[in-house]
Amino acid sequence: MKSLTIFAGITALGAACLTVYCFIGVTVDENGFLQEPFGLLPIGFLLLAVGSIGLLVSLLRWKNS
Repeated sequence: MKSLTIFAGITALGAACLTVYCFIGVTVDENGFLQEPFGLLPIGFLLLAVGSIGLLVSLLRWKNS
């Protein structure tokens, strides 16, 4: 049961990273350089993937026990 909570938290963090990326947005400064929080994208997708897989495995183990 503890692992379900941990993986749900990881999934929520991933969703939060992607949500924050959408709210911050992408802009172009006066010099023509793209300004975006690019680091949130791979971190968000990685956390979503790890959390989702972990939740699935934890739920399957919990149902079989």
